[in-house]
Amino acid sequence: MSKIISFDEGSKTLQKGIKKLQNILEGLPEPNFTPEQHIMLYTTVYDMCTQKPPRNYPGELYNMYKETCQEYIISKVYEEMDKEIMDAISAMVDRNQAGEQVDQSFALNTLDLYLELKECTRKIKEKVISVKLVLIWR
Repeated sequence: MSKIISFDEGSKTLQKGIKKLQNILEGLPEPNFTPEQHIMLYTTVYDMCTQKPPRNYPGELYNMYKETCQEYIISKVYEEMDKEIMDAISAMVDRNQAGEQVDQSFALNTLDLYLELKECTRKIKEKVISVKLVLIWR
C-alpha cells in the first residue's frame, strides 16, 4: 500500500481533477486527461477508501462526490431552467383545474426533484407545497 493520504490532501487532488473535468465539459480550453492523470485520480480514491480506519474516507468521499454533482447540476441546469420548470408545472395545474387529465405522478416527482436540487427559500418551498396540494386534492 502507498503512503497514507489525509482527507484534505486527497480532496485537494480530487478537486483539481473535478475542476479539469468541468472545464472540459463546458468546452473551455483544457487538454483531456492523460492516462497518468486518470490513474492518479483513481488511485487516490482507491487508497483513501481502503486505508485502515480511522484514515479511510469512503463516506466522506461519497458526500464530496454527491455535493459536487449537486452543485454542478444546480449551477448549470437548475438555474437555467428554474422559470421554465415552474411555468410548466403551473400550466399542468391550470389544465388539471380545468378538468383535463394530467400526469400527476410526473408533476409531483418533478416538484420533489425541484425541492431536492435546491435548498429553496421558505417562500419557494411554500409555493411548491401549495401546488402539490392542488394536484393531490383535485
